[in-house]
Amino acid sequence: CIVGGLPVNNVLSYTQEIDVCFDWIPSTSTYDPVHSGRYTLEPYLYNDRAVWARNDTDVTGDFTYYIYFSIRWRYWVIDRSFSESFNVPYEGACLNWRDFEPWNCTEWWYSGTEYSTMTTNCTLMPTTSPTPDPTTQPTLNPTVSPTYNCPARQTYVTAEATAFVPFYTMTTTFVNFPPYYYPELYATGLVLFENDNQILFNQSNPCDISTWGEDRTFYDNQIVMITYDSNVNTWCSVQEWTLNLENYANVIAVLIAN
Repeated sequence: CIVGGLPVNNVLSYTQEIDVCFDWIPSTSTYDPVHSGRYTLEPYLYNDRAVWARNDTDVTGDFTYYIYFSIRWRYWVIDRSFSESFNVPYEGACLNWRDFEPWNCTEWWYSGTEYSTMTTNCTLMPTTSPTPDPTTQPTLNPTVSPTYNCPARQTYVTAEATAFVPFYTMTTTFVNFPPYYYPELYATGLVLFENDNQILFNQSNPCDISTWGEDRTFYDNQIVMITYDSNVNTWCSVQEWTLNLENYANVIAVLIAN
């Protein structure tokens, strides 16, 4: 779990223009001309962060690629459209969510196990790749993205009470957004969010720390389990529940029970 609160934007002047080179196959150092190019600062924000777009005159191809920040997943994203999809079908994602510019992202992930390297202020190379079909200019509204097949990454959590009751084994799905997860935990304490107090908008609301009744020490060095509630999810995202707990106490992990 990452501890230290929400990041603060200390960028005084955003990068106006930068040459970026991607290598989608690091083991063979294959230059990727589709996503490489000159990226220019756009005159608008997306999710309260700056956006850069590739200048198509620098490379072959008519696709416009954008680098922007996804508030749902807390990624820097490179893609042809703006999206906050649950499927996360982005063409590349950088995990440096605390940075307010993406140029320190040396690794851009395009699957759960594969990534590309990125260098900046590099020499752009010509391409002989076929020109892709043109795409329409994206809007700032979320767009429907295609679903890509990817291998499921699951782990198993055994929860056992201190009293003499049966233990339960739960299957958990890998969630790829900061603060990620620990690969292995042994005999770690687990507490219920707000000691299983009823969640209401003005009471024990995971979206609003001021409504919590339990002290920080209740959560310190514990896994905190919150029962998923679709109504509460309309108040704020599950990621915000996680962030609030991260900022409130030294939690080891957050387990969403569904």
